[in-house]
Amino acid sequence: MPRFIITDPCYVMDDKLYDAICRDFDCRFEDIATPITANLANTTSLMLIHMIKDTPHGDGSCTFDGQEVGVDSGMLCIAELVKDDWDKNNNVMGAMFDTLDQAKESWTKILSKF
Repeated sequence: MPRFIITDPCYVMDDKLYDAICRDFDCRFEDIATPITANLANTTSLMLIHMIKDTPHGDGSCTFDGQEVGVDSGMLCIAELVKDDWDKNNNVMGAMFDTLDQAKESWTKILSKF
């Protein structure tokens, strides 16, 4: 099962963390020196946020490698679920990958679709 997803951070973060990142984090920069540790929204599953960035043109959706990626907050992130695998039944819109390298290789291609 995939452990990495490129998606809108509002889909995977709890509201409190999401609000703090929107308030305090400069999303013009992609790489995060120390990944942000958080719980997957509405669960106890642990995840790390490796990259986060504003999209060039705001919200929307696209298909990448047969997977729907949506943006509602004008941002994208690469998140890693470290405790369990992503549950495909939780309906998170995003492109899933087995490795961080695979996600990073697709990052620019997906970001450019927004």
